[in-house]
Amino acid sequence: MLSISNAFKMFFCVAEPPVYHRTFYSSKLEDYKELIIEWRCDPYSFNGTRMFRELKEKGYTGSIGPIFRFLRKVDEDVGNHISKKATVR
Repeated sequence: MLSISNAFKMFFCVAEPPVYHRTFYSSKLEDYKELIIEWRCDPYSFNGTRMFRELKEKGYTGSIGPIFRFLRKVDEDVGNHISKKATVR
C-alpha cells in the first residue's frame, strides 16, 4: 500500500474544487441613512461629527468612519462638494 497523505487523497477524490462563500453583514448605519441624508441637506446642514453625536443619542453603536464614508457618497450624489480646482491658486 502506498503511503499517501489525507490531504492528497481529499484533493484528488473531490469532484469539484471548494468554493468560497462570503458572509454578508449588514451595515450598522443602514437604519440611519435616510436621517443622515435629511441632516446633510438644508435647513440642518450638520457636519459629520455633529451627526455622529446625534446618532449616538438615537442608539447608533458604530464608529464615526462609516458616517464619513457615507457622507462622501451623499455629497457626490447631491453635488454639495467644493471642486478641488476652486481652491487652487
